[in-house]
Amino acid sequence: MRFTSGVAAVVTLLTCSTQLAAASTAYVLTFEPETANNKHKIALSGLSPSTARVVLAQRAGLEDYHTTHGLTNEEIDAVNTYGLRTKLFHNNARRRAFILAPLHVEAELSPQLRMYSRFSISNSPSYADTTELFSDFTEQAESDPAQTEEYIHDETTAKSIVADKPWFHITRDAGSMMDLARKLAKDKITVTAVLVPEEQSKSSWGSYKSSRRAEFLSKRQITHKLQDEEPMFPSSSSSELHILANSSNSTTNATNTPLPGILPACYSSKRACVSRTRDCTGHGSCVLKYTDQSKKQNTTTAECWGCACGTTTSNKLTTHWAGPACQKKDISVEFWLIALFTIGLLSLVGFAVGTIWSMGEEQLPSVIGAGVSGPTARK
Repeated sequence: MRFTSGVAAVVTLLTCSTQLAAASTAYVLTFEPETANNKHKIALSGLSPSTARVVLAQRAGLEDYHTTHGLTNEEIDAVNTYGLRTKLFHNNARRRAFILAPLHVEAELSPQLRMYSRFSISNSPSYADTTELFSDFTEQAESDPAQTEEYIHDETTAKSIVADKPWFHITRDAGSMMDLARKLAKDKITVTAVLVPEEQSKSSWGSYKSSRRAEFLSKRQITHKLQDEEPMFPSSSSSELHILANSSNSTTNATNTPLPGILPACYSSKRACVSRTRDCTGHGSCVLKYTDQSKKQNTTTAECWGCACGTTTSNKLTTHWAGPACQKKDISVEFWLIALFTIGLLSLVGFAVGTIWSMGEEQLPSVIGAGVSGPTARK
């Protein structure tokens, strides 16, 4: 009787531990239009939360904020396996959608699992922690902090998903998430769906670089704190000092802080161009380059907005700017000066060597000396 009760206790303990392990397991479903007809990739073992975060960041194009330092060779292989692959000489402008939904019951997901490539996350963080991770992804993808909220919790159709940045959606219903994923897949959009249990978890997604929006918020909080403090001697110029300080700081940040990632040549709207290029880093302005009339009826990316770079003058020196965000100095004048000087110097050295060589090739006369010697002394 005691043996039977002991076995029952062990079985109950194993069942509870199995349920807890299953409850802390998250799933990531992926769909890529380029490999839709290939065999689905299925991970036999779950990835760690930090490795899964790097995979999600790689699929979102946010590798600058999430590095692979500290990962093992097996984890790096997992990032290469489940990350996005771009063929050589292939256009990397693809539309990407990320969807987050809670996973209540694992059995309700089994029919949909066969349709997508997938991998699991062992000891996954909670749904609330994953929501914060998605918010950080959105902030990292958006240069303009004021535009962050419109891309999250947004019921936007697939046509509004542009190729120059990922699109994020958070929902509370796994069923609606699967319906949205199927609709996006039909529109040839790369889909990454994350299903995370809602139970509390002690694990985290690991550490990564903060976005520019977090730095902006911290600076804004400091500015608000300074503005809330009343000056000892109020004057009419106190508010102007805050405005000038903020404008100078923003200009310094726009010109000195490097832009992360590879910038596209075209943007779907002027607002996107201004936000992604920080208003052309203060060295130009966003203009409409051209409009594709053939695509105007089907998509919102018919317009091509880009930076028209200008010049700046400092200490009587004029600097010409170039690049997709006018962040590169035009050094063509210096290049041609150095190139022409180098060519001239090489030509001069070549001419000198050639002259010496030609002088050395001249034939010597047959008689070098007269051959006449002076009279010899008689003995």
